[in-house]
Amino acid sequence: MENSGQEAYYDIGIFITSLEEKINSLKEKINLVARSLIELKEEIDEKVEKIEKENIDINFKLEKLKRKTESVFEETTKFVKKEDLILIERMLKDFQPLEFIRKKDLEEYLNLKEDK
Repeated sequence: MENSGQEAYYDIGIFITSLEEKINSLKEKINLVARSLIELKEEIDEKVEKIEKENIDINFKLEKLKRKTESVFEETTKFVKKEDLILIERMLKDFQPLEFIRKKDLEEYLNLKEDK
């Protein structure tokens, strides 16, 4: 009987050793997963930081482009429109200052005509 009690203690000892090995193996796996997660988090943090910097740069460039666009728009409103230019051109063609006569010149002409 003493032998069977020792065997039971021996079996319990083997079982406990086996459990300890499994626990240690699980701890190692957990540590591996934890290190892997930490590395992954660091990579993600670096990528997020890079994206944030790019986003800031893009926003800066977008604002700069917006200001330039507004400036160009303001400048183009100062230009004469083609239709307006054509209208002015027609008016200038119709207006021939050399063909007009002053009132004084007309009176002189009429006086000269009457004198003849």
